[in-house]
Amino acid sequence: MPDPLLHSSAAVLEFDRLREMVRGCCQSELGRQAVDELAPTADAEWVERQQQLTAEVRAFLQAGGRFDFGGLGNPRQLVLRARIGGAALDPAELREVILLVDRAAEWREAAAHPPQAMRPPAGGPPVGLFPSGSSRDADNPWPAVEQLSSTIQDFTPLLRYFAHKLAPDGSLDDHASPALAGIRREIESQRRRIQESLRGYLRRLSEGSVLQDELVTIRGDRFVIPVKTEQKRRVQGVVHGASSSGQTVFVEPLETIEQNNELVRLLEDEQQEIHRILLEMTARIGQQADAILLAVETLRELELQFAKARFADEYQCTRVQLLIPRLESSPEGGPYLPAVGKCGEQENAGAPGSAPSFGANLGEGHVHSTGAPGSAPSFGANLGEGHVHSTGAPFLPSFGRSGTENGAQHSLFLLNARHPVLERNLRLRGKAIVPLTLEMDAAHRQLIVSGPNTGGKTVALKAVGLLVLMAQAGIPVPADRAALPICDAVLADIGDSQSIEQNLSTFSAHVTNIDRISHTATPHSLVLLDELGSATDPEEGAALAVAIAEHFRRSQALTLISTHHTALKIYAANSPGVLNAAVGFNPKTLAPTYELRVGVPGASAGINIAQQIGLNTEIVAEARRRLSTQTQDIAGFLDRLHADLRRLEAERVQIRQREQEVARERGRLEAEGLKEQREKVREMEKKLDSLLRDFEYHARQAVATVQDRAAAQKLGREAERQIARARREFREQFNQAVVAHTTGSDRGDANARPHVVDRVSVGDTVQLKSLGRAAKVL
Repeated sequence: MPDPLLHSSAAVLEFDRLREMVRGCCQSELGRQAVDELAPTADAEWVERQQQLTAEVRAFLQAGGRFDFGGLGNPRQLVLRARIGGAALDPAELREVILLVDRAAEWREAAAHPPQAMRPPAGGPPVGLFPSGSSRDADNPWPAVEQLSSTIQDFTPLLRYFAHKLAPDGSLDDHASPALAGIRREIESQRRRIQESLRGYLRRLSEGSVLQDELVTIRGDRFVIPVKTEQKRRVQGVVHGASSSGQTVFVEPLETIEQNNELVRLLEDEQQEIHRILLEMTARIGQQADAILLAVETLRELELQFAKARFADEYQCTRVQLLIPRLESSPEGGPYLPAVGKCGEQENAGAPGSAPSFGANLGEGHVHSTGAPGSAPSFGANLGEGHVHSTGAPFLPSFGRSGTENGAQHSLFLLNARHPVLERNLRLRGKAIVPLTLEMDAAHRQLIVSGPNTGGKTVALKAVGLLVLMAQAGIPVPADRAALPICDAVLADIGDSQSIEQNLSTFSAHVTNIDRISHTATPHSLVLLDELGSATDPEEGAALAVAIAEHFRRSQALTLISTHHTALKIYAANSPGVLNAAVGFNPKTLAPTYELRVGVPGASAGINIAQQIGLNTEIVAEARRRLSTQTQDIAGFLDRLHADLRRLEAERVQIRQREQEVARERGRLEAEGLKEQREKVREMEKKLDSLLRDFEYHARQAVATVQDRAAAQKLGREAERQIARARREFREQFNQAVVAHTTGSDRGDANARPHVVDRVSVGDTVQLKSLGRAAKVL
């Protein structure tokens, strides 16, 4: 694991809760430890390898592959102890180590024989989670997993040595050594002899009411009998203790003392042999300690990938296209360079070094218009199933179909992304999450998100931040497509940071945090500022918010800011490289829709929401009267703007529906035309066959009239040749004139119609080769 990000705002962005969700997909403590140590990093090579490993394991699971990690612990410390000379692991510890070695050997075999369903057709493009042009082919469907698995050595000799020697209950099996088996047989025989001797002794004592119970028990590895305390002097032997009530003592009769002594000696021999075997077994483990430790790390890494793959399947995640920061001296300009050909959903079809193509198909109900050259970059916002992205108004940025259109390159792209923690919580309540689509290019690196309270501004910021952390931790993100930057820091000021202990008000805490962020952020950092300029005088807060936003704009940090300040909305509209965005709001129900629309500012609608909640009508009316004329004008403008957008959305839905109707009608007409054409072809074929049969009949009749037998045979052979030639020429003419035209093979190609004669004019007389008759050209 490379060095984690020094500044990640993981706690604020709920990365720990996300990690708990992935942890829940593990089967063993070994994997859970790996998830606990998972952290975002700026090492792009490591991130890409993690994304590749997860994609390959995910393909393995989707192809029906299975592997059981259950019960695996981390025996690293046990293996290190086994290296020490004279150390002896107990059987349970040895079994833990051997269980892991056995699973490692099992995985080594599985990695060498992946499911056939994972192998793409030979020579064909890869399928599933891999881009075309990747190194995955029919012979090597998972190169990254294969490379990782190659670190597991062949443990066959070690497993063969331990076979049938460790019992499931954690003890040594009798097969651990011939000596141990012999000693244990002697122990069982000696126990039977002692028990038979004591049973005879019990029968003799039972008549005198001396015994408490007629049974044989064990105290300290020695067989004894229970005797009433008051009768103990009547039994000659050694007392080995009394019951808790004191009414019974346990006596070893004199006649079995020697037999018990022999049993104890055998038990000591057994322990000595067990210790010898454990020393030998531990030494075997120690001899292969390095290989076993490597297998531990490999299985640990593999279960981490399995957990990420299961999480990705459960939350419909996608592999992330990485946007790698350029060097300062790069002549291509712009702060990000996509990792070409590494997108998990679609290969970059553009020129080398160009950004990947996104947005060509944004799902059912989405319409994007393409801007003219030189227009603003492409931005998108998912409006859910059946919604149309309203982006065609002249005051909005141009929404293109490709991240490389007009030379623009992405600095961030998310299509139908979801906050995984929020999605899980909504699932538990039986609700669905509204996905987020956001597209920013290298020329626009700051987004000002505005809109009503509870509209989803904070969730949008948290979702972007968390998904960036997930991507840099090598975890697929819940989205249809994603292209995210490799950030050197993720810096968030979200929520109430008030601190009584440090004597900081909410405003002071925010300012302190933003000051720290301003000194930390670089052009390759992601900055998230929630409710910028709040918790103080509105006029001063707005001025301060604009100044802060301008600072981060100049620093080129990728910045997302949520606000209610009109000044920030105007700043976004007038500043190059800055975009407005609005969270959705239903003006009829005054309820948030949680959608994000890039390109327009949002209205806070605080008075309307207060009225909807039920605030005193007199207070609401007085608040409206106190609004300044400018504020009312701005609010009215935003209302008209959003009304126009809703109208455009409705119109585009209607246009889309009409296009679909036209397409269906065109398809119907084409089908009917094709059917009619086929019927005509069949009719022409019938006429051709009829003509040929008629020709054959007349030819044979002519032959029959010839009296001379030899002449008749000669004429018959000639007629047959003519018939065959005529049939062949008819078929050629028919195929050329009808079949070629029907299939479209002659379309636009004069050479596909060799039967068409050049330089024929009206009034010319021509010979029809197929019929052998003259005709006049009309």
